[in-house]
Amino acid sequence: MSWLTRVRNSLPFAPKRDTPDNLWIKCPSCSEMLFTKEYEDNLSVCPRCQHHGRIGATARLTQLLDPGFELLPAPKVKEDPLKFRDTKRYTDRLKAARAANPLPDAMTAALGKIEGHKAVVGVQDFAFMGGSMGMAVGDAFIAGTSRAVAEKCPFVMVTAAGGARMQEGILSLMQMPRTTVAITRLHAAGLP
Repeated sequence: MSWLTRVRNSLPFAPKRDTPDNLWIKCPSCSEMLFTKEYEDNLSVCPRCQHHGRIGATARLTQLLDPGFELLPAPKVKEDPLKFRDTKRYTDRLKAARAANPLPDAMTAALGKIEGHKAVVGVQDFAFMGGSMGMAVGDAFIAGTSRAVAEKCPFVMVTAAGGARMQEGILSLMQMPRTTVAITRLHAAGLP
């Protein structure tokens, strides 16, 4: 602590400013200091350099869908089918990722409207284990496309993937053909 700060803090009549920690954000690209509110109002895009910041699934759904959308239920899958362990157990990694995120896995789907047109929107969240695709992501994708077919509406997917989730091995890799079949079902129903 500098001597000036000590002197200023010791003055009884000097007002102490109470500013929130999240008032400013530093652009990771140009290092410009931005008001957090202005940055968020600009859809997390830096007004100086046009850098697009990362946002979570909930923020993306709020940006894309009209108010009043409905989150689809998260699929229930076996947590650790291979009993994978490297420096940590896979179940511990999942618990840590869930503690740091408001949603249960890397993909969330919602039914709502985009400018008045019904749609199912799926969003991957890179903050959850790099947006990697495991069984839960595959099941969420398939549930989203199935709901789109049932509702006779388009399915929109916003990806932020870090590839297959290595802790689930071949079970993770098998999600790609499953999602391909789900897309084929959308096309067979004449839906985008």
